[in-house]
Amino acid sequence: MFEERKTMAENTSGIQKQHPAMMIGLGGTGKQVLLNFRRMYYERYGAKHPPYVGHIWIDTDIRNLLLDGKEMDFLMKEVDFDEGEKVSVELQKADLQNFYDYPNDYPHIFSWFDRRLEKHGHILNGAGGIRSFGRLAFFRYYDEIMRTVRDMHGKISNVATHTDSSLEDNGVILDSGALDIWLIFSVAGGTGSGMFLDFAFALRDRWPNVQIRSLIILPSVFHNNKKERVYGNSYAALMELEHYGYSKNDVESAVQEDLHRFPLAWTKEMFDQGRTLQGPVFDATYLIDNSPASHAGILALEDKNALCRMLAEWLYIEYGSGSDVSGLAAERRATEVNFSTALNRVFPYKYQYEGLEFTEVFSCRYSSFGLSKLYIPVDRVETAVQHRLVKELIEIWTKERPIPPHLDELLENDTLHQVGINNQTTFRDFIRALETGDTKERLTHRLENLILEKKGEFLNMANSSQTRQRIQRWMRDVLQDQLDHSDASQEHWGSLSKSIQQNSETHYQTVTQNLHQLITRYLSEPKYRFDVAREILRRMRERLTDDADNFRTMGERNRNASQNAAREVQQLLQWLDDVKGLFTRKTVIEVALEAIERRMKGELQAQVSGTAADLANRLADYIGRGVIDRNAQGEEVTVETGLIKQMMDYRTALKSEVGGRLKERIRAFDKIEPSPIYQEISEGTQETDRFYIDQYNHPIVESTLAEWEKRFFEKQGPQGPKDLWAMRHTLKQGENKLINRLLEFAHESMSHLKDKTVDTIERLTERHKPDSVQYQAAIDRLLNYAHPWLPEPSHFVDREKVLNQRQYVYWVARYYRPGSERHEEFEKKVKQKNQLFKFLETSADRIYGASEVAGFPLMVIPDLDRYRNESYYSLLEGGEVLHTDLAFEKFQDLLIKRPEEVKSYIETLGIFLKATLLGIVKADKRIQDEQGGLMEYHYIDDSQIYPETLDLGPFSVAIARLSRPKEAKLRGRIQNSVIDALNNMDDKTLRKWCALLSFHAGGGQEASYYYRFPKNHVVRAIFRREAEMLINQNGESMKQAAKTEMQNLTEWALKRPVGQKQPWALESPVGSGIFIIS
Repeated sequence: MFEERKTMAENTSGIQKQHPAMMIGLGGTGKQVLLNFRRMYYERYGAKHPPYVGHIWIDTDIRNLLLDGKEMDFLMKEVDFDEGEKVSVELQKADLQNFYDYPNDYPHIFSWFDRRLEKHGHILNGAGGIRSFGRLAFFRYYDEIMRTVRDMHGKISNVATHTDSSLEDNGVILDSGALDIWLIFSVAGGTGSGMFLDFAFALRDRWPNVQIRSLIILPSVFHNNKKERVYGNSYAALMELEHYGYSKNDVESAVQEDLHRFPLAWTKEMFDQGRTLQGPVFDATYLIDNSPASHAGILALEDKNALCRMLAEWLYIEYGSGSDVSGLAAERRATEVNFSTALNRVFPYKYQYEGLEFTEVFSCRYSSFGLSKLYIPVDRVETAVQHRLVKELIEIWTKERPIPPHLDELLENDTLHQVGINNQTTFRDFIRALETGDTKERLTHRLENLILEKKGEFLNMANSSQTRQRIQRWMRDVLQDQLDHSDASQEHWGSLSKSIQQNSETHYQTVTQNLHQLITRYLSEPKYRFDVAREILRRMRERLTDDADNFRTMGERNRNASQNAAREVQQLLQWLDDVKGLFTRKTVIEVALEAIERRMKGELQAQVSGTAADLANRLADYIGRGVIDRNAQGEEVTVETGLIKQMMDYRTALKSEVGGRLKERIRAFDKIEPSPIYQEISEGTQETDRFYIDQYNHPIVESTLAEWEKRFFEKQGPQGPKDLWAMRHTLKQGENKLINRLLEFAHESMSHLKDKTVDTIERLTERHKPDSVQYQAAIDRLLNYAHPWLPEPSHFVDREKVLNQRQYVYWVARYYRPGSERHEEFEKKVKQKNQLFKFLETSADRIYGASEVAGFPLMVIPDLDRYRNESYYSLLEGGEVLHTDLAFEKFQDLLIKRPEEVKSYIETLGIFLKATLLGIVKADKRIQDEQGGLMEYHYIDDSQIYPETLDLGPFSVAIARLSRPKEAKLRGRIQNSVIDALNNMDDKTLRKWCALLSFHAGGGQEASYYYRFPKNHVVRAIFRREAEMLINQNGESMKQAAKTEMQNLTEWALKRPVGQKQPWALESPVGSGIFIIS
């Protein structure tokens, strides 16, 4: 039925060396991935994550919703984030209003935040899909976020410094000398897409030498329509990621280093310090699209969680799976090292057009991967089996039991007296307890001794005329000192009355303790449990109720007897006055003392009986008399109270709440949503039945459960419950507390299952013959979905220089049994499908297909051209804010241009640059952009009767618009205006024009707007070409004259106050004679 579970843990090569790791989920995507990780780990180990792994979820919307907007299911709630694992960064209305009202107090924010976003007002439940609000949330909660990160690092580091044998048992050895950090997010929305760069650089600033990697989900996973904002957001985010992804050694001349340094300015103090940090910030960046490179099909939008499960399992293999897949984890880590050269490569792409050469440089720091699985869910089945064991323990504890016919006999002969409430003549438990107490001396004897002590004295003074008074006074004093209980305060009661009351309280405590021991005994007995215990208590309550009536009657009789004796005493003492003879007087005194004894004993017994009645009533109340109520149908019903209610409420809690929670968990295990990426070949409930066995491979039956119940209570520590009744205290701490304690025991009791598994290859072959279509389809699906989840691009890329330079690796991890025809046949089928896959070892219950590709630029993202053309440019032209930086013109386009695009782009750029310098195209700075930012361009067409102003937008948007074929007429009008302006220049103006072109070509001592472009950028190249053409056309005189004018411009630039940049000035430098942007 089972195979022995053989893994690489059988030798030292199966041991995984782990680092402490922080996995940080940003937004809904990051949350979903982490929850899936926690669910996988819970299925295997019953905990939310390994002790050396810390999870942090940060979001502007922390409602308990999944990525698809649905409520979290039961199991997801079980593994939900604890306090200290999540940070709400919701932007409050008051915070936003404060920022907007006092911008000068927040220069670190308004140096990049676009004031046009104020129109959105208060943002509810998220960042509204606006990246700047996501970044603003990071700034607002920077201190809290970083404090949470530091605290989490402390926790996982503390765990890592201690040897944990349980980790070693699972094939894990910890190396606390390093730290891994993962950022998990999507670039499509507002939260993760807006804050990921700031977060990454904050982490890099805090831990300069740790591994920081990112998992990025692309927008195709969330929306098919390329016009949606998610694509514009993504293009903007990827541009920013690329911009700060350079390292200073990437390319010496192509990258202007200071333009690529990230500002560390999350507080006003940090902003004033002016610190920056050079990228790259991520050691590896994994991009995940909505289909694998094998063209296996596009993932449906509603299946996005399947992709999150894949990402979670990728991390789970690395950090949570133990020795089962240590071979695959080791290969992955080795591959990451081997891919480092490819990731550090840059791709410089050179353009040539009409003698103009320029280069765009793209980093190749990006990777992707794929992971598929054909499996039998042994981990989940084991956990389900453990839950089933606990559930069945609960059921045998709480199921109904018949009432034995000999119960009354059991009560009479044993139970009532053991508890201390058998008041029949043979036992008289209450009377004995009240009369004797702890001293074992009966109160009646104390009275008799008091009388005996005085008897001789009274007889000796028989002839005295004071005898009657002395006896009466003595009797009154004894009654007062011993039996008076008329005062409201017991402090003033008689000694014997106090003793009765104290004995009553002592016996009450004894009986209540005995009742709990009784419940303990009956609940621990499998044939009795709750029903018989309740019936025992009910019958005790009825007996006590009858006893209370009997004691009350007895008390009345005793008091009547006492009163009769009192009257007799009075008559005898009156007679004593009339009697003269000594013998007769002594006889009267003796008879009177006997009557006094009866008087006092009667009072004592009356008080004992009354107190016994009260005690019986108290105990009946404690057990629970019940109250009469009416149900929904109007019928009278008894509602339990007291100890019976406690016991039955406990049973209900065990059965309904704990048992119900366990049933929900088990159902949740059974209802794992199917994944198009994974293939599960489970046999459903039969799988669970197959694993529901004891260590001798025998099915677990009630006798097994009874033995394990005993073992459970024996194994509890000093703080744990020793029996079923004591376990109620654990339940009071929360049902999860009890469930976890029971599950720990179940995990230990079922530890023999770790050595049992089922063979996926064997199961597959049993279901489908190797030559069947179904068998081949399973292998095809396994391998197809194992390809990296980043399909080939259909838009223009340089295949030879880009696609063919990528590095790939493919794996199939399976359990291999030498000599097995079925295993040999499986490997043969895999090799026939794809020779690239390398075989690795794993446990028999799963087969992984996996791959990784690295060393490519962002341009290979499928449909990236549509991201830009249909969403990014369109939204920018409509005035939408997509970037988290006002000066977003510094971000290079991510795509290379086709030859025809190069022609249109350069011609448009040449026209536009000259038009801006000539004042034909006007540039306006935004009011808030004093510290740098964006220029808005517009063209005034005065060729008509009524001049028309056309808004062209920011620089890149204007170029993109004018490059389009449909804007050829507009481009032509601007060009004609430029030609006319140049043709009308005299020699002096032409020399100044030549100097101005040279000034901007060289960056203008940082006074030029075009300083932001790298030296080899096409903008600088166009300025250089135009200046060189003028010099070539006009000879040495033009060169010298331009040189002189250039000196004027340079002097002007250098005279600017230190630290005062004026890249947006529209004024003309003295002597230039031309309107410029300088």
